[in-house]
Amino acid sequence: MADSNPEAQSGPPMPRIMYQIANPIVGAVLHSPLHGMMSGRLILLSFTGRKSGTQYTIPVGYLQEANRLYVFTHSSWWKNLRGGAPVTVQLRGTEVQGAANVVEDEAAIMQIIHKLVARDGDKMAQRMGFFKEQPGGPPALVIPPNATFLSIDLVEPRG
Repeated sequence: MADSNPEAQSGPPMPRIMYQIANPIVGAVLHSPLHGMMSGRLILLSFTGRKSGTQYTIPVGYLQEANRLYVFTHSSWWKNLRGGAPVTVQLRGTEVQGAANVVEDEAAIMQIIHKLVARDGDKMAQRMGFFKEQPGGPPALVIPPNATFLSIDLVEPRG
């Protein structure tokens, strides 16, 4: 594990300005024929602002289980995705429609965290704030207080 204090993690793993620089680049790659180098762990999530009506598209990490994706964020954009909000995802080069919901069940969130840690390792989990130091013991997996988890139920394309 890294030497930094995981309890100090209070937001995204990078400064917000880095997202403003990186997101357009990552988005371009995910829309290109080169998407394969990133699309195993990243999707482009498109949704409409609930108040502004503005269309947003952002790259986010995901975990897939059958026709459901799980994503989480340290930012407030998730507020647009309450109650089955329609979304479009660019998933491994294919545009797919879905409905997003906030995951509120703590046991379900912990299952998602365990799967993300198993897939991505301790270093990524630490950057995301999933570890909390325990006196005299190994760090424990926790739900970061400033993170929101979402599920996206994908709609099968009709032929």
